[in-house]
Amino acid sequence: MTAYKGLGTYGNAAGVVTPLDHKLSNAAMVVKQSGNLIRPGLFWGGNATIITGKANMSYDVAAYSCVTTRGATSGAVFGGNDGVLNVPTTAAPGSNSRYDVIYHWHREYSLDGVDSNPVIGVIQGTAAASPTVPSLAAFPGAIEIARVLVTAGVTATNTGTTITQTAPFTAMAGGAVPFRTKSELDLWTTATPNQHSFVTADGSEYVWLGTAWVPLTATDRVLLSRNSNTFNIPSGISTQLTNTPLDTTKAVGATASGGAITIATAGDYWVSAKVMFTANATGIRQLYVNKNSTTSTTNVILFDEAPGNSAAATSVQGRRLLTLAAGDVLRLFVAQNAGVDVSLLAGATQIPGIFFEVVKA
Repeated sequence: MTAYKGLGTYGNAAGVVTPLDHKLSNAAMVVKQSGNLIRPGLFWGGNATIITGKANMSYDVAAYSCVTTRGATSGAVFGGNDGVLNVPTTAAPGSNSRYDVIYHWHREYSLDGVDSNPVIGVIQGTAAASPTVPSLAAFPGAIEIARVLVTAGVTATNTGTTITQTAPFTAMAGGAVPFRTKSELDLWTTATPNQHSFVTADGSEYVWLGTAWVPLTATDRVLLSRNSNTFNIPSGISTQLTNTPLDTTKAVGATASGGAITIATAGDYWVSAKVMFTANATGIRQLYVNKNSTTSTTNVILFDEAPGNSAAATSVQGRRLLTLAAGDVLRLFVAQNAGVDVSLLAGATQIPGIFFEVVKA
């Protein structure tokens, strides 16, 4: 291999900038996957539905911009569709069903013959009781835009068919790659480290950490709280506060279940807790987190009174910066002196009786 000529350079005895040089330079501008291969696909234009059915045997193709590739050594070709384009398909099968695949292909005369005109076309599969999706192998570098299950006897593509939007999305280098759903995102496992993405359905953002896509929103935050039931702390013992998860949708490096927070990603975390109780509470003397890891069990004190003393206030709270390992399990406990049971604040109009939060530092 050798360095390719830069765009805009003058020719010399060795030759001028070739189409391949141009395509290799184009590839530098697109999000990469493993092996210096670009991620081919459509550039996000606010529309996840590219193919729609018609009241006849054809499909409407919405406007889009895209980039295709035939491999890492072939560079990238930019193209697209500048307006709604109608593409015909053939009559439905008389029995069983078939798949239609609508595709975008950058044909090149020097490689494919005929001409170098872009093609937006439809390839029909073979009708069968359990049909298979037709291959695009005859169109090197083509992008599948959608696949349509065409049932026997239909006379229009907008009724009796199932249209699945399959066009992959891509982005310019450094940009976030769009996906229709989180399930679709999880299928992309060849992203480069720290590649960002977002799900078009709800705008949630993710980053690739090498083994999984994790959300960026409110980085590594798990909040647990109980705010609807009373919770009595028996006297004279330490009690785990098995509080109810309130907001775990923003969890990145941790998950919550049964009052416990399990760390998924090692790192430094701020661990905060607050317990609010009724005014007759006089026995709370300690608030702590039990860190149960694969190697040891450690009690991390968040609030502590001198031995024999107790909190006379109506709340206790504390915050610690902890270095946690993947697999560490955090549980919140209170310890109380001998005496009457303590009731935590509760009720829909009350502030939560328990607040337990883990946030990535």
